[in-house]
Amino acid sequence: MRTTDRPYARWLEFVAHVLSQPMITFAHDLVAAELCETFECTATALFSWPHGSGQPSLRIWPDSFRGTAPQGSPAIYAINPLQNYYRITGDPIARGTIEVPSRIADRRALAAWREFSDPLQLYHQLALPLSATAPAHRAYVLGRSSGVFTGEELELARVLQPVLAAVDRQAAVLSRGQPPWPAAGSAQLTGRELAVLTLLAQGLTAASIGRRLGITPRTVTKHLERTYTKLEVNNRVAAVVTAQRAGILAGPQAGSGRTGSREGPG
Repeated sequence: MRTTDRPYARWLEFVAHVLSQPMITFAHDLVAAELCETFECTATALFSWPHGSGQPSLRIWPDSFRGTAPQGSPAIYAINPLQNYYRITGDPIARGTIEVPSRIADRRALAAWREFSDPLQLYHQLALPLSATAPAHRAYVLGRSSGVFTGEELELARVLQPVLAAVDRQAAVLSRGQPPWPAAGSAQLTGRELAVLTLLAQGLTAASIGRRLGITPRTVTKHLERTYTKLEVNNRVAAVVTAQRAGILAGPQAGSGRTGSREGPG
């Protein structure tokens, strides 16, 4: 990766665009392509390691690489140092293969991984976790053979990782609803404001919303204040009712009783 501010600027533009939209599915294809270009990788994969007895899974980009990668091979999961590290530790921080401690990947394990991965040009890897909690640990994993990921690249990955994780959580929240999303655009709500409003309608407090979306309660309150202004209301109940009447949110389910939660937004 070249030592320039350009990658940061590109990613800032991408994230700003994504957060401004009521996005209900994460644009994994777009993110994977951008990660490959930024970090000059052979391939990017989205790995999912279920906690417990579930089967791991992965998606690989670019498409041309999928036919060469042994996606069904147990080795790609069993001897991959980074995957073993995250499976054991649950660490939410972006890491490179070089950072895996020897207690998890000793010289023999690294040699086995090199023998397996060198033909695929994937020995050096960098993981950006999206989720480290149940039901699965999910992460983008970047691979290349051209050298270890530099300190500058690790720094950029650690800036991007929490942002990508937050966008992923936002998309997950919005994907569970089925309102006519264009109505959100007519109210000029951003994707983040819509995600906060959706969770507000479920009766969550600002602290709970913040944990779900990976932001602080203060940031949640700021989003709510802007949402109240756009909807021309001054409290959470009015905001939810107005949004439901406008078709921005789905109507309440019979007997849910959540809109009138006693806990306030802050």
